[in-house]
Amino acid sequence: MIRKLLFIFIFFVLIFTIIYGSDNMNKNIVKISEDFYAVKNFGGNVAFLIAEDGVVVVDAGTSLSAGKKIVNIIKEKTDKPIKYVIVTHYHNDHILGLDAFPEDIKVISSEKTKENIENISVKQKRENTEKRYPEYIESIKTKLANMENTESKEYEEMEKQLKETEEFFKEYKNTDIVIPNETFKNKKVIKLRNETFEIIQYPNTHTSGISIVYFKKRKVLHTSDLIFNNMYPYIDSERGGNTENWIKALDEISKMDINTVIPGHGDIENNKNSLNRQREYFKTMRRNIQEYINNNAELEEIKENLKIPEYSNYGKERFYKLGIETIYEELKNR
Repeated sequence: MIRKLLFIFIFFVLIFTIIYGSDNMNKNIVKISEDFYAVKNFGGNVAFLIAEDGVVVVDAGTSLSAGKKIVNIIKEKTDKPIKYVIVTHYHNDHILGLDAFPEDIKVISSEKTKENIENISVKQKRENTEKRYPEYIESIKTKLANMENTESKEYEEMEKQLKETEEFFKEYKNTDIVIPNETFKNKKVIKLRNETFEIIQYPNTHTSGISIVYFKKRKVLHTSDLIFNNMYPYIDSERGGNTENWIKALDEISKMDINTVIPGHGDIENNKNSLNRQREYFKTMRRNIQEYINNNAELEEIKENLKIPEYSNYGKERFYKLGIETIYEELKNR
C-alpha cells in the first residue's frame, strides 16, 4: 500500500513539474468540436463544453496550479460562467484543481465518489502532510548527504528531484480538498438549453466508484481512468478496483454511439480504438498471469519473466510490475 502511494506521489510531482514549468499552454489544448475542448497533461485529461447557459467541465487537474491554468484557459475561450464541474472519481490527479474554481458552481459526482473524497482524500491529505511526504523528502535529503560525488549527474538529478518535490509539497499543503455538492447514485442526465449529457458510474473497475461522461449529441465520451491510452493502467485494488469488472464495463461502453474518446490519460482519438486496446490489455494480462498461476509460479517469478512485447513501450517497468502484482492478487483471491 505504502509503495503504491509513493509511486502515485512521484507521478503527481512529475505532472506538477510539467504544469508549473510550462508557459505554452496552447500545446495542451485540443479542440474536439465547436465550443468543445480537452486539456491534456494536467494530471487526468480535462474536458470542457461551452453551452448556451454556461460551461461544463469534466475533472479539474492534479494541483491548484493546474486548476488555475484550466480556469484561465476556459476564460480565454468564453466569458460564460462555469456552471458545472463533474468529478469522475476521488484520485488526486482529478480533484486537487477544484480549489481554483469559483465557489458558487455545482460540483457533481456519484455518491461513492463523494464518500471517497470525504473518507479517503481528506484523510490521506492529513497523513501525507503530517508524515508520509515529509518523510519522503527527508529520505531524498539523506541520499544527497551520503553521496560522495557532488559533481555527478546522479547528484544533480537528485537535487532537481528534491526541489520539485518540495515545490509540489508546499502547494499541496495549501490546497483545500473540495467536496462535491450534488450527487447521484448510478446515473444522472443533465439537460441544458442546447446540450444533453449523461454521467454514468461503473463501480469496482478502476476504483470503487468512477464515472464516465457521455455527450450524446456530440458523440464524445470522456472515459476518465477507465482508459489509460497506450499506458500502463493503475488499478486501485485497495479501494475496489477489479479488472474483470473493468473489462465488462468496457464491453458495455463500446456499444455506445461514439466518434471521439477522451481517455483519463493519454491521447484523444476520433474512434473507439483506445477502448478496444484497453480491454485487450487486461484480457492478455489476465490470461498470461493465469497460465503462470496454473503452473504454480510465484509472483516474483511472474514479474521477472512475463514479457509482452506489444506493451513494452507503455511506460516505466515498475508500473508494469505493479500491474502484474495487482492482477495476480485478484486472480489468486477470486
